[in-house]
Amino acid sequence: MPALIALGLAAGFASAMLGIGGGFIMVPVLNIVFGVPFPIAVGSALGVMVLTSLSGALRHRREGHGDIRLAALMVPFSLMGVELGARLVQVLKAAGTITLRGCTMPVVDLWGAMIYVILILAIAGRVLHECRITRRAGTGKELYHCAVSRRLHSLKLPPVLHLAHSGGTAISFWLVPAVAFPAGVASGFLGIGGGFLVTPALIYLLRLPTLGAVATSLLVIVCASGFGVATHAFKGNVSLVIVAFMLMGSILGAQLGARAAHRWGGLPVRTVFGSVMAAAALMVLLKLLVPFC
Repeated sequence: MPALIALGLAAGFASAMLGIGGGFIMVPVLNIVFGVPFPIAVGSALGVMVLTSLSGALRHRREGHGDIRLAALMVPFSLMGVELGARLVQVLKAAGTITLRGCTMPVVDLWGAMIYVILILAIAGRVLHECRITRRAGTGKELYHCAVSRRLHSLKLPPVLHLAHSGGTAISFWLVPAVAFPAGVASGFLGIGGGFLVTPALIYLLRLPTLGAVATSLLVIVCASGFGVATHAFKGNVSLVIVAFMLMGSILGAQLGARAAHRWGGLPVRTVFGSVMAAAALMVLLKLLVPFC
């Protein structure tokens, strides 16, 4: 279907440019526009993300970005989170349906939509706020003055990791599972790759440069999505037809997105990141407020 190919192209572009997997676009569009049940939209989106994120990550690596060591440390914790997220989907699937404003919908769809909106709007708001401050300052660089970031970096609980490939940042090892595990849960539950948590966390909490954070996030997403799609496939939540059509566009989109990220630079990438995520969350919120029976 041409519409699925176009959706894959858009998701692939966003994935490689922003380091967020593209699932935040695919899941709501599949669910709202195409009427795909939420669990199948989640599983199918994860299937598309595996090759899409790999394509984008390889392109970024050719440009010299991405911390493979940090990504390797994050993957085990991310996979544990993915499994927990997928199990939560199964629990909510068994909860049946609920009637909202005269429309009946699965409980898992309602919870997925509410959590999606709250998380993504919160993160988008934080990113856009930082971009506005940075633009006013005229530096174009990431700002790390937030209290949470200062406290985390002042702890330095052993063991301490020195990220030579990420600007020489030194962090406590325990920040790795603190970022990777919640991102894995979000990936398994919402089907959005977890990059919407990983990318801003790497920028604002671990203080990686924007393009390095994007590339590292994609490396983590490749593994997390691969594990996630296998888990969901075992539970019957993957449509191979949807995955095949969307991959036709997403791999090309990933190459174009990575090229755009390197051409635009950090601040524009972060601005687009926040804006696109806010738009996706508002679309899901609209569905909740004005349900289509």
